[in-house]
Amino acid sequence: MMATRWLARTAAAACLFGCAVATAAPKIEPGRGELLYSNHCIACHNERVHWRDQRLAKDWQSLLHQVRRWQANTGLTWEDEDIRAVARYLNVRYYQFPATAVGQTVSSGNRSK
Repeated sequence: MMATRWLARTAAAACLFGCAVATAAPKIEPGRGELLYSNHCIACHNERVHWRDQRLAKDWQSLLHQVRRWQANTGLTWEDEDIRAVARYLNVRYYQFPATAVGQTVSSGNRSK
């Protein structure tokens, strides 16, 4: 009888704790780069464009160049930070270029952000 009561209390506590944890877990929001890419690029650029043998992005600088090029070709007027955000998203998702280069700016010159 006592074991049954203990088991019932333990199960109830576990259920309550599990519900509290499930509702308290923060929702992970997509980053700005992912949102921009999903809204403006994904219609033409699926995963295959990033994995093809003839891809144009060979390093961080060329990835930045391609993001800048394509946003201009489509008439978008992204700021440098938007271009960097999309490039960072693509780098994490597909390319994995060295992290030391990821902080470089988009504009000409090699200033660090």
